[in-house]
Amino acid sequence: MAIKIEIIGRFRLVFLIANIFYFVSSLPAQTPSVDSLRSVILAEEDSLEHLNKIQKRLTLSFDVLNAKIFEQKKNLATSSNPLVRLRLGSNLRESESLAAKLDKLQKRMQSMRRQLRGDYRKILAGADGAVRQIMVGIYNKKNSRSQLAALNVARSLENEKKTWQKKLNELTPSVFQEPQLEIEPSDNIERLQLKMKLLQDRIKQANRVIIKLNKRREEFRSDLQIYDDMLNFIDNLRQNIDLEQDYFDQEHSDQLKEDLRATKSEISAITKHLQELKKDRTAMEAKLLQFKSYLKKKLSYN
Repeated sequence: MAIKIEIIGRFRLVFLIANIFYFVSSLPAQTPSVDSLRSVILAEEDSLEHLNKIQKRLTLSFDVLNAKIFEQKKNLATSSNPLVRLRLGSNLRESESLAAKLDKLQKRMQSMRRQLRGDYRKILAGADGAVRQIMVGIYNKKNSRSQLAALNVARSLENEKKTWQKKLNELTPSVFQEPQLEIEPSDNIERLQLKMKLLQDRIKQANRVIIKLNKRREEFRSDLQIYDDMLNFIDNLRQNIDLEQDYFDQEHSDQLKEDLRATKSEISAITKHLQELKKDRTAMEAKLLQFKSYLKKKLSYN
């Protein structure tokens, strides 16, 4: 009897998976765009990793060469050997060449990171759109197993979104606040103007981050509604699927409840970060006014 139940359970699982693939194949244009972006992103990540390895190798060569140059300069101070000067000149030219290569490589890597950040945002938007499309379409499905298959696809896309969001966060630069900019007695007009320019740049950067965080918080709030809808569907499905299917429903339910908790935590963390950023921005704006007033007085004295 136990063997029979196990065989039936496996058959149900195979049937469920078949439903998932059938549902995926029936999705409109948004899912293929996610599929194509996956391959593009993987290729870009591989390229960036390759460039990282090249950068490490060139940086090591650059550091070793500069250590040689340092020693040769020391020797040249106490030696008139022309070979020392010749080797030093050769190493200096090689150092300049390596520095140029590293600079070019750095710019290429920055460009690739920008492209990756853009593609991460695109695939997040595509996956989000596909999930919403599934949740709308699920209302029209009469068969509870088809609804469960659709729900599995939505859950898979929601999990994938977490992976891409994590990668986007890791690749997104944070607001740089150091070093602190203060008015010093030794500051001349040019230095004051430079500090003011740096402050203005930081305020603009803070504004950009605040806009992005506000948008991300709204996306998390939208995800909360999706998770609520999914939980409601699971509760409804329990009334239509036999007890042997409850295992899958409980698994979905437990995971969704954890997603709800984690999403609420993310919203709370973003809200706290936004409060800190806005406080920092207010302080920088006050400091900028202070700099402008001090510069105005300094210019009047001159």
